Amino acid sequence: MPVQTIVNKAAIEGSISARVPNTVTTDKASITCYEEAIKLKPNNASYYNNKGICHYYLKEHKEAITCYEEAIKLKPTEAVYYNHKGNRLY
Repeated sequence: MPVQTIVNKAAIEGSISARVPNTVTTDKASITCYEEAIKLKPNNASYYNNKGICHYYLKEHKEAITCYEEAIKLKPTEAVYYNHKGNRLY
């Protein structure tokens, strides 16, 4: 991987770490941030879950459920992902 690519990736990852805290905000910018994070770490179920929460609060329920399903695929032992999906289906 070229050095510039590594530097750019590190800068983006640092930016994501700063913008992806343990709490979730509910705006389109947050969804974009989670999408960037998912590109860098596509196996991180938490990013899909948090993106789903953002979609839910924006009343984008189908998108939220899709995110929860992806989180469940990645980490099927995490009960909270099933809980979130079930609450959105209800």
